[in-house]
Amino acid sequence: MQLTLIDQVQKYINENPYTNVEEIAKECKTTKKIVREYIRRLKNKGVLNEKTDPNNKTYYICEDLDMDEARPMSKKNEIYMRLIDKYLELLENTHGVDEAIRIGRELRLLAEKV
Repeated sequence: MQLTLIDQVQKYINENPYTNVEEIAKECKTTKKIVREYIRRLKNKGVLNEKTDPNNKTYYICEDLDMDEARPMSKKNEIYMRLIDKYLELLENTHGVDEAIRIGRELRLLAEKV
């Protein structure tokens, strides 16, 4: 089974503790903006911690978290998450306001279902 982008981000952080947004984006072949959004989601779920020093923010997976229990996901939610990943990529590359609004609406609808 192919990992969703958010799962790739989580896995990379787990395997590379104290990594930063730039490294994650490069390794997961996505933008820093998308990585920041996934970091926000993972932090809100309690999966991820952040360490801030004067020059850098780094991230690591909570030590007491069992990675197999971190994000149990139904097949339906997995499909929604993949769609969200694709729409985020489209939004990142959109140049027109009307198209960005349309994609934003789709993202909002998908996010409500997850």
